[in-house]
Amino acid sequence: VDLFFTGGTGLAQAELCVDGQCAASHAVPEGCEGVIGVARKQLLIARCDGEYALVEPGLRGPGPQVLRRLPFAADAQLRVGASGWVAVFDASRGELLVVDLHRGDELLRRDDVRKLMPVPLAGEQDRLAVIAVDDRFELLELDGGSPAVLLELDGAVELAALSPAGDRLAVRGGGRVTTYELATAASLASWPAPPFAYLAWRQDGAALLVGDDLPAQVLDPRDGSRLADIDTKIYAGAGADDIDESWRWVNLDTGHFLRTLDFRKLRFGFGWSRLDTGQFDGEPPTELLVTERFRLAAPFAEAPPLGHEALAGWLATPGLFVDFFSGQAIAPPTIPEVEAKRLLGALVAGGVDGRADELP
Repeated sequence: VDLFFTGGTGLAQAELCVDGQCAASHAVPEGCEGVIGVARKQLLIARCDGEYALVEPGLRGPGPQVLRRLPFAADAQLRVGASGWVAVFDASRGELLVVDLHRGDELLRRDDVRKLMPVPLAGEQDRLAVIAVDDRFELLELDGGSPAVLLELDGAVELAALSPAGDRLAVRGGGRVTTYELATAASLASWPAPPFAYLAWRQDGAALLVGDDLPAQVLDPRDGSRLADIDTKIYAGAGADDIDESWRWVNLDTGHFLRTLDFRKLRFGFGWSRLDTGQFDGEPPTELLVTERFRLAAPFAEAPPLGHEALAGWLATPGLFVDFFSGQAIAPPTIPEVEAKRLLGALVAGGVDGRADELP
């Protein structure tokens, strides 16, 4: 079984099948509920008998194991970092505690925090955003060693988002959107904020996505100009619960994942993946392929369509799954013109045999 996840609610149960023999496998001990995953460390924080616990999932090996109980209030707010820390905020007392999940060491304790600020990509980059009691916004670095303040802003910050490279921060506050360079804390650009409820960087870091439940507009981070309006029909009825908090991927009811980088759609299963262009890796189920037909571009646009089997050699795209989710550019499928002529069984007047031109 290959298990992929991007964080969030821990997997509760899986069914593992080998040679037709299936058995249930639990990620958390009986009586526990998965709360949040620490993806890079392959750990879960679970709630067991009303208390938090650090759990090693049981999808492989002898079964789930409680590594240690975590002395956090049951209603505490949690944030986790990729290197294996958890930030615990007790809103009733205004107390923030950051603990190393492996050693149990206390990394940070504060009593001047009003709330934790949700910031896309913060946990993946080992960062934590807080609003202090004097409404000061702080972005903290927690990747090993002592916590450090990367950026401190006075005034109301309503929304914030980290760039994928971790070098810039976009914030909305005071009726404006402002981008900052984290290395120098310098303001890069600022413009009047359009009405929106959420903000995230596009996966390539070259644009900002804004909207309410789902991305609706693409903005240029250099000046806030509108690069594109997104036709929300592309989300096929998906809602706020179907997109990850960084706004990189949407889980569609059609069985596809849509990435907001280029709005390509991927469908995948164990050992295979297939893009909506027909490109694939592994061995997609036959029923997805038998009715598929492709037309070539000019000068073959009027030629009969071709099936998957004829074009499989040019549709095969090794590493497609990883490239899709990691935001790599995926070139559209092409075929050398001479091969197109061979497949179609006819030459095009004026064409040159053996030419290496590639056609979509």
